[in-house]
Amino acid sequence: MILKDIIKSYFYTGKKPTQQQFAALIDACYNTPIFHNVIHVNYGLLHNDPASLAFKTYAAAVSWIQTNGTPALSNTWTIMLPSGHVAEDITVYANIRVELMAGTVVTGAVYSDVTFTGTEYFDTYIAGGTLNNLVVGAGKVLSIHSCTINGGVPTADVILLHKSVLLVSINLNGINVLKSNDTHYYTMSSVEKYKFNNAEIVGGFIDNAEFVGTSSVSGVQLNDVKVKSGHKLYAVNCSLLGNITVEDKAKINTAACYLADELILLGEAIWQNSGTAFNNANTGMFANDMQAAVAELRLYIDQQIAELSKLIK
Repeated sequence: MILKDIIKSYFYTGKKPTQQQFAALIDACYNTPIFHNVIHVNYGLLHNDPASLAFKTYAAAVSWIQTNGTPALSNTWTIMLPSGHVAEDITVYANIRVELMAGTVVTGAVYSDVTFTGTEYFDTYIAGGTLNNLVVGAGKVLSIHSCTINGGVPTADVILLHKSVLLVSINLNGINVLKSNDTHYYTMSSVEKYKFNNAEIVGGFIDNAEFVGTSSVSGVQLNDVKVKSGHKLYAVNCSLLGNITVEDKAKINTAACYLADELILLGEAIWQNSGTAFNNANTGMFANDMQAAVAELRLYIDQQIAELSKLIK
């Protein structure tokens, strides 16, 4: 392909083009620059253009790479998605990176093709823009960089979040959500925390996060998290490890949670505790938090005293 303005530039004077100008024009038409290992998706194309590495759908781009590009750790490919809404479902494959423009909003479902067996933390890559329907897939792993996750009810084994990731109104069920700096999969500097906004999270592990809005977590292991000033977090049957910080005018409500240490309360922060978790295994008791266990034990003692009183009489 050649730009219209380049062709016009040969004829501005109205004179007959020289042989050199004709040669340059032919060369430009037939020697399209190749952007090595980078493919662009353009939904406005009528036909795929493999010679220019331009395709009219994401699926067509992936198919061409898998047939012709031999993607591997030493030969990674990148697919660039256009700005605007992308309704096509996006499946992320090993060694085929997916780059979104700042204005890209993927309204189709986002999946991973990579099954997690314990070592595939960084085999996948998707970055930028907004994901409106994160799915991933059961037993899969997906590495997400610098974007907004704006919806979805994903099933996965591990989701890694890198740099500036904002999670809005998303329900994560039993998923290990980890922050990464590409060298150790669960560590990250404090200035690169990600945020949960009005999130509902059931199960899994969350490391180095900040909560804003009104969020709730159940059965989650939280490590080094913050409840931001003026916001709320409700935690039920959770393990709170590391530094759990509640900023000024923020509120945390814990119920039947295991606390490894005292919470860090700043300024006018509020902590309401409905009972520390109680392991009732081999006790014959039914309570699963400390306060309920004390009440159950007290009732049992009162009953035993009443029975003994009858015997004495």
